[in-house]
Amino acid sequence: EDFFTIEGVRITFPNVEGDTCIGGETCTITWVKSEYVPAESARIFYKLRNNGLWKEIPESISGDAGSLTWVTPVVSEPQTKCKVKIVLKDSNGKTVGSDKSDGVFTIQPAP
Repeated sequence: EDFFTIEGVRITFPNVEGDTCIGGETCTITWVKSEYVPAESARIFYKLRNNGLWKEIPESISGDAGSLTWVTPVVSEPQTKCKVKIVLKDSNGKTVGSDKSDGVFTIQPAP
């Protein structure tokens, strides 16, 4: 168990209650990475419920990208407990930073 965390990366959207995406449409996930973190790649995960399983968004992303345009899952009713998570890896595949949404965000059904 790590006793401290180096904040190598921080999700900026969607990050808190009130942040909203529309199901089946694009939503841009954004994050800020410390310049001191040698990230080769980023993996992004999401879940629709607090106790749900993390699902990976399969796009391959550069560690320096800063954002990902995500086509959100189609939902039939508002999902109000969604979260995203980012994991940065170095060129050896070692995790060099990670973060998840500070709060929950909502995916609304398409109108």
